[in-house]
Amino acid sequence: MRAFASLFLLTALVLTACSAPTQPSAPAPIPTHTRIAPTAPATLPIFTPTNTPRPLEISPFNAERLQETARIGNGNLNQIEVSPDGRQIAAATSVGVYLYDLQTLTLQSFIPSEKWMGSLAYSPDGRRLATWQSDGIVKLWDSETGQEMLSLGQFQNQEFTADTLSNLAFSPDGALLYAGGLGGEIYVWDLTTGQLRNTLGGNNAPSMQVSLSSNGNLVANLKIFDMALTVWDVQTGETVLALSLDDFLANSIAFAPAESLLAVCGVSIPAPMQFEGKLRLLDARSGEIRLNIDLPEGCAGRPAFSPDGKWLALGTGRNAIEIWELTSGEKTATLKGHYNPVHTLKFSRDGRVLVSGSFDGNLKVWQTTDWRETGTTGGFGRPIEDAALSPDGRLLATASFSGAVSVWEVETRAERVRWMNPGKWAESVAFSPDGNILAAGFNDGQVKLWNVTTYQEIHTIQAHEEHAETLTFAPDGQWLATGGGDNAIQLWDVTTGAPIRTLSGHENGIEHIALSPDGRLLASGASGSEFDIRIWETASGKELRRVEGSIISRVAIFSPGGAYLVTGSTGGKLGVWETSTWNLLFEFDQTGLGVETLAFSPSEMLLFSGGGDKTVSVWDFTGRRLLTHLKGHTQAVNRVLVTPDGKTLVSVSNDGTVRFWNVK
Repeated sequence: MRAFASLFLLTALVLTACSAPTQPSAPAPIPTHTRIAPTAPATLPIFTPTNTPRPLEISPFNAERLQETARIGNGNLNQIEVSPDGRQIAAATSVGVYLYDLQTLTLQSFIPSEKWMGSLAYSPDGRRLATWQSDGIVKLWDSETGQEMLSLGQFQNQEFTADTLSNLAFSPDGALLYAGGLGGEIYVWDLTTGQLRNTLGGNNAPSMQVSLSSNGNLVANLKIFDMALTVWDVQTGETVLALSLDDFLANSIAFAPAESLLAVCGVSIPAPMQFEGKLRLLDARSGEIRLNIDLPEGCAGRPAFSPDGKWLALGTGRNAIEIWELTSGEKTATLKGHYNPVHTLKFSRDGRVLVSGSFDGNLKVWQTTDWRETGTTGGFGRPIEDAALSPDGRLLATASFSGAVSVWEVETRAERVRWMNPGKWAESVAFSPDGNILAAGFNDGQVKLWNVTTYQEIHTIQAHEEHAETLTFAPDGQWLATGGGDNAIQLWDVTTGAPIRTLSGHENGIEHIALSPDGRLLASGASGSEFDIRIWETASGKELRRVEGSIISRVAIFSPGGAYLVTGSTGGKLGVWETSTWNLLFEFDQTGLGVETLAFSPSEMLLFSGGGDKTVSVWDFTGRRLLTHLKGHTQAVNRVLVTPDGKTLVSVSNDGTVRFWNVK
């Protein structure tokens, strides 16, 4: 339904390649569905439900008073750190930084951000926390109060939204801060003055990992897609090691407590399309390989050394954590409990605790004496690809990049059920008109149908060769339309799961389909070089016409009454077409980069759009004017929905959150 434009998803794909020489799967046993006990809608007090008056119906007269009133999800978990005193865990996410008590995992404070938080680091005394935002701004915060102490300014002129980065490191005395930049350089900041002291390297290849040796003498930099590792002498600024990794696709580095020992994790490439997971321990001055560990299940993220240098912990492509004893080079433990790859790990300074963060949205604490799990907290997620409201507006279904399909109660925001699909990501979701069936499409082309009451699977349909990226039920619920990466639109019998009809003609993968209210017409948009929206007759499968806007159109929606078709373009412009004549009536002015989603209010007075500019635009449809932009998401808005009573607007995003908006 949408392209992954932001670089954080490209990085995720690199991590996936590095972590999955074989298809990832969950630790046994994993149920086909998981019942979730009702939980609070969010950890932030400002999103706790209060006894406020029932919301008003959204209209052109009050739309400017729309405010975010609730949220599902704490954002995408990017990196974790443990404070030097072992009392606190900091979690950097797509919406800010959460600070937890390590013993109880209770939330102490939250540092909100309108920018993606990709990296963080504690100062050696634990009093300061440094964060690195997607816009290149580095800030220092009081780790106890969450108050901002210092902003080092924007040292990049463009956004960079890759997650799982470790681009910050304090010097041992806490006087300097090292930050990796978009051009492959390392910026050295003097924290006593807030001034830039030095810049090391730079060759236009973005920094993926920065690591500082324990004594602060060496700093290493791994660059994204450059297959190059560079180590500098901190005192002289001279290059100590410039190592080409031509046969090794590295995704992470970390210095061992011993000064010159550097771990490099990734995959070797002995032949085209052959990947072998490996971890290499290098001498950071000579580049000599001291230890070579084969990792059949790959390496999912940055390795972590215990403070005494005895153990090395790393996440694997099989969703486990492996513990290696460095003296012998033997694996001593395998920790299971996560159901997606573990991409961030950190030991406490005393070595008694290991903290892990996974793409499954959970943060776990492990006791190193017996490697037993002692605590977990969730609420984090991955990009949310799609969402759907049940016909009565009481339930919300979400489809996540983690492979999870969840059903939530709209009023309480409690998660009712979650279906896990390890090794896949969910791309599309839809309720049947009677609300009894939920359909979801996945990147492998499969479509699954579940009974919403019993949670039992009804059918699994291999709908497309790849990417069941968009789907919708017929108004009578008898058939299901799907669009996929094989360029085809398919109609399926809901009762039997049998194919009914194929709508052929697109030359590229289908990104979006929409049905007219009576189900007689289907509108479709495709990727690549196709610039128009195609209109099909569902009964015959014939293409009736094509509508072409002023800019490439990918997404379309019929008005509730069926009299109009609205198209959204990659350039952000909206076109309004009369379905009786297929004449273009008018276009709304530019709304920002890339329209991903459109929704009407039940009254047809309002039109909502969302996309790559991270905002939701609210339009007076009859008055043909923009009313307001709703800001808050930190990544592209993938879906907007309106409850049947017209009182609540729902938006979902790549930032891993679902947000609810009401008139206040």
